[in-house]
Amino acid sequence: MIRKLAIAAALALFGTAAHAEDDLFFNVGIDGYCTVLFVHIQGEMVSGIRENQTCDTNSPGFATEGGVVATVDHETGVVMSETDDRIVYTWLLTKPVDGTGTVYVIRSDGKSSRRTAKGTYQILRRQPHEKRSGPDFMDQVRTMGQVHE
Repeated sequence: MIRKLAIAAALALFGTAAHAEDDLFFNVGIDGYCTVLFVHIQGEMVSGIRENQTCDTNSPGFATEGGVVATVDHETGVVMSETDDRIVYTWLLTKPVDGTGTVYVIRSDGKSSRRTAKGTYQILRRQPHEKRSGPDFMDQVRTMGQVHE
């Protein structure tokens, strides 16, 4: 029952016509940036890769460590985390409307947490490895002491 509810939430989250028993895959592009997230939803569990190979730089993608379909502050979405140089970055992708949603990134060093970035995203309906213009979103997120909106 919980699996079916989670899959229904995932289907509602991304507005797909995929069969409820299938794994769901989405390519998410951060507006104004070259960064692409490849999101894989398996029931209530989420995994994926933050891809930088779509940027003009040759930096590799980084696997997210996993996540869930969740409700945070009355917003249903996908929550994923990754660790980079002993800092945990948690991504919250809100439920998209007409293929567009809001992305928040929270940075934590284990002692404190703060939102370091906010932006919008699009569900991409094209080749996932196609080059995109703009800087790498994580370069902006790593900037200390500044909230990017």
